[in-house]
Amino acid sequence: PYFGFDNVIITPHLAGITEESMMRMGVGAAGEALLVLANKLPVNLRNPEVVDHYRRRFPASP
Repeated sequence: PYFGFDNVIITPHLAGITEESMMRMGVGAAGEALLVLANKLPVNLRNPEVVDHYRRRFPASP
């Protein structure tokens, strides 16, 4: 849903140098994306205090 907003910038934010860390980051990011697509909150949500405000502003959102 975020891609349609003019006031949202979506960028990947990952860091790592080993093959194992790159794999873990990819799997983790994919898992979080799947949760959001299933209308669930991400496990690693960093600002849960905004969830209620977001839901009031966009009622059809997770």
